Amino acid sequence: MRPLQWSLASLLLLGAAVAHADAPKPAEPGPWKFGAVAGLNVSQSSFSSNWSGGDRGSIVWVLNSDLNADRQFSKKFNLANRLQLAYGQTSRQTSNADGDLVWDTPDKTTDLIAFESTGRFTLERWADPYAALRMDSQFEDQSSPLGVVRFNPVKLKETAGLARVLFKTEDSEGLMRFGLGFRQTLARSIDPVTLERQRFTSNDGGLEWQTNVAPRARQEGALQGAAHGVPAGLLFEVERARGLRRRGDRRVPGA
Repeated sequence: MRPLQWSLASLLLLGAAVAHADAPKPAEPGPWKFGAVAGLNVSQSSFSSNWSGGDRGSIVWVLNSDLNADRQFSKKFNLANRLQLAYGQTSRQTSNADGDLVWDTPDKTTDLIAFESTGRFTLERWADPYAALRMDSQFEDQSSPLGVVRFNPVKLKETAGLARVLFKTEDSEGLMRFGLGFRQTLARSIDPVTLERQRFTSNDGGLEWQTNVAPRARQEGALQGAAHGVPAGLLFEVERARGLRRRGDRRVPGA
């Protein structure tokens, strides 16, 4: 219970700190606003075969994108959608039978698919009611030596609660929210005996506390050329809390 008490206390302190901040300007209805940030990070280090230091070279590349689409439908309702994609691999130098350094087959090191849609009732109060739907997955599940399972697992989460706008500028927006959520995990695996794919499902629920600072889409069709700082959201979930007990995994034959 200590992590829960610490999180609730921090939430109250943070809420008190922003309670006296200037309220954001009333939202005005408008068209869809789109934003996109994409990047490719590449790093390389290599060593010749006569190097005796024991180090090995590597090539690392990561391709990522952050897309968002927001719209203020009316003065009382806002819809925000965000899609994050990332994929990367790492290749390392290894020694062959002759002692020469060669590049090994690349290994996956980064893999992310995350989509979230949040509807918020902008009532110009201290906090606004919200409801959100989130989906998390990955392009390739390589955890099994029997094969690759694509888009596995899939985690769906539905949450609802109260959201507080910490600040809002032309370039970025800070939003803190606290609510109750339920999550479903849909997973597939390869049976080691029959080599058939099987499905698993699990359900749980708990509390959610998330604080996000994200770039804002400026105008319709705009493409942001530079990425702003986007700290990862702080997410605290309590499973099996107050009657929200996790149910046993259920196996469904077939793929």
